[in-house]
Amino acid sequence: MSHPVSPHCVSPSHLSHASHLSHPSHLSHASHPLTMSHPSHCLTPLTMSHPSHLSHPSHLSHPLTCLTPLTCLTPFTCLTCLTPFTCLTPLTCLHANSFLLLLVLRSLGRMEDVALLQYKEHLSISDENKRRDFLKSCLSLPFSAEDSAHVQDHYTLLERQIIIEATDRQAERGGKVEIFQKFPRRASILNMPLVTTLYYCCFYHYTEPEGMYSSPLNIRQTFKIPEKQYFVTALSARAKLKAWSDVDALFTSRNWLGFTRKKSPLNFQRVVDILQKNSAPTQVLKDYVALVDDADVRIGLAQKYKCHDIVINTYRDLKDRQLLLGYRGKVERGSVEERKIDELLSNLQMRWKN
Repeated sequence: MSHPVSPHCVSPSHLSHASHLSHPSHLSHASHPLTMSHPSHCLTPLTMSHPSHLSHPSHLSHPLTCLTPLTCLTPFTCLTCLTPFTCLTPLTCLHANSFLLLLVLRSLGRMEDVALLQYKEHLSISDENKRRDFLKSCLSLPFSAEDSAHVQDHYTLLERQIIIEATDRQAERGGKVEIFQKFPRRASILNMPLVTTLYYCCFYHYTEPEGMYSSPLNIRQTFKIPEKQYFVTALSARAKLKAWSDVDALFTSRNWLGFTRKKSPLNFQRVVDILQKNSAPTQVLKDYVALVDDADVRIGLAQKYKCHDIVINTYRDLKDRQLLLGYRGKVERGSVEERKIDELLSNLQMRWKN
């Protein structure tokens, strides 16, 4: 007796009997349905057609994606209706366990989980161009809104990394770009995280116009990097290069009257720590230690990095004569700092609290 074909069982390629096909990575029928002789990968779409006499849906209406082509030698069993069938066209599959899980998730209607499982396969692709193409093919999968944005960013980032890597590798080999000669690249940026890519571009491409793919400003805009994250990354990169004028420009803010002042989305204690780790000179450190809000923290940092003027000025502002007198013994005899302390101590207009 013949039964109508279920629309759920049909997808772009078709499964049917094909005993004449062979491939070293073949599928074999075992005690469990759809088991494979060993794990394989492929990039060809997998689709199935249910035999025409079946009325039960096989829930295989959506194409699957894998990494290497293979063909079926022996019959499968449909997980829904338990009817055997075999493959007519080159089959593509994930690892055996992943493949079975994929079918189960489809049958349960958990399409977002199916999409994530397929997306995870990018980890097994070593070639960056093939990985980029695979990620592009994932963009149409039924992700949640949040996951869809993540996959889109992943694809966009890798695409950009491939362009930057090719350009920089050529520039480095050409030997005409000064920064690559002074600071040779230690590793490729391919498949690196977003923050690592931003740091790389702040290090090697800081002054490029925003229209360039490798411009830090372009990366910040494209991936909507928060101000604080961009700021700390740019600060770390420019401090590593000892580009102190760029560091200073990061903090310079101009108000509507034209006056400038130093402003930071980070607390200045953190700024001082980053600068110190990159061996900033005392004069540079002094400018930022002076901007630390908490007086005790400011004094501690100033003493640690020998920013004597800041300690003296803070004790003066606190009107603490005893602390200032005690600090006099810590500065070099006959130094400018000692003379400054003496002038303050002898100033009759000062109203000390002790």
